[in-house]
Formats: sequence, C-alpha cells, structure tokens
Amino acid sequence: MKLLLILCYFTSNIIIAQQVIIDSVQYNDGYRKIRLYLPDNYQKTQFPLLVMMDAQNLFDTSTSYSGEWNVDESISSFPINDQAIVIGIDHGNELRMEELTPFKNEKYGGGNAEVFLSWMMKDAIPKTILKHQLNINSDKIAIAGSSLGGLFSFYAAVQHPDFFQTAGIFSPSFWWSEKSFELIHQHSNLDNQHYFFAAGTEEGEDMLVDLKRMHDIALQKGATVTYLEEKGAQHNEAQWRATFLPFYHTWIHSL
Repeated sequence: MKLLLILCYFTSNIIIAQQVIIDSVQYNDGYRKIRLYLPDNYQKTQFPLLVMMDAQNLFDTSTSYSGEWNVDESISSFPINDQAIVIGIDHGNELRMEELTPFKNEKYGGGNAEVFLSWMMKDAIPKTILKHQLNINSDKIAIAGSSLGGLFSFYAAVQHPDFFQTAGIFSPSFWWSEKSFELIHQHSNLDNQHYFFAAGTEEGEDMLVDLKRMHDIALQKGATVTYLEEKGAQHNEAQWRATFLPFYHTWIHSL
C-alpha cells in the first residue's frame, strides 16, 4: 500500500498512514495498540462506529497473521456518506485466548473476556473517541471479529445490546463452551440486535452446525439475523476479507 503521508508523534505514539492511525491506550501495566480508520471530515461529520478485534489483521499485511482484511480499502470504496469510523483493538498475542474467551474451556482454559470487555467499554473506546474527537452516531455502532474474536464480538453484543446494535460474527468459536448458547437463552428480548453470521463451508461440519444453531436461537429471541456460508472457504483471513464486504454493506445500508 503506497504511503501518502507518514507523521510520527513520539509523545503520543501516533502514526498516520493514509487514513489509518495507530495509537495506544493504557492496559494493565502497559499499553495496547489501537488502530483506527478515519473517513474524511471525521471530526465534523457524524459517522457510524465499527469496533473490531484482532486489529493487527485488519489494515496491514506486515502485521497480519496470514494476510490482511483490507478493511480500509473496502470502506473507502464506499461513498463518504456510507463510510464508518473503525476502532480496531490489537489482540494480546499470548494473552489472546484469555482475553477473548468469556468462559473456561476444560482443555485450553481461558475465560477472562469480561475483564477485557470492561476495559474496552470503560477505557479503550471512550478514551479513543475523546482523544481523537470522533463524532459518533450512537444509534449505529457495531462490533466484529473472527474465530475467538467472533466469539468475543457475540459476547460483547449480548452483554451490551444498548451499545452494540450489530455484531459481525465471522467463524465464531462457539465450540469453546456450551455456555455461549446458555448465555443467549438468558435474554428474553433481543429485538434491537442484528447478528451477521458468516463461515466457510470448508471449516468443518461442527462450525456450520454451531452457527446454524445460534442463528435459530437468535431468531427465537427476536434478533434479526443474516447468515452467510462462503462456498469453499476455509478458516482464514482470505475468507474474512471476502465476507467483510457483505457484512459491511448489510450493516451500513439496511440498519
């Protein structure tokens, strides 16, 4: 990606490259990187907000696990009135499993998502909005992620339905714990929620079985649901790059 502009502010650790800003917010005893996509006039015009997990994979191939999602290129291809601000939150590398899983798994452990989510809601998101003077349409906020990030995005939306009206749930790790299904059963009315479920047909039968099961429960609870199976797609960034566009189009146009 050709760099149009690079500015380094050493005091605040901000890097600007085109419309993607890299910043950080204090987390525990250190800092966690935040990567933002900012449309033109983002401080003057009110925009929807999309919070995304595993931000290393969203904008830059050099920081991604196995290819980027092309989130900035995808959103910038839309007219300015159909663009959104993105706050991408980096995963914690060896802490990723702990941070993104809401329940313990007998084999892998984890289960500290509520702590990470609390930090996001109380610190990372509001401090980023304030610092960069982001003008957010509070009626149009979504969260999205894949794999464990998809599980976390589902959990965040269910726990904070008044904040996240939409969740992009890509190849979610619902296999992690049966308690994810128990969680949504605890809610009597999710009629203000929209869930976008997506997975590849080559991710294994259990993925699609779990996804369809959660799809049916969400409908029973009053949520609106979009369900997408990407034919021949596997559990990787190539699939999530391809399914991000239909998710974004659905969210930005129909809700």
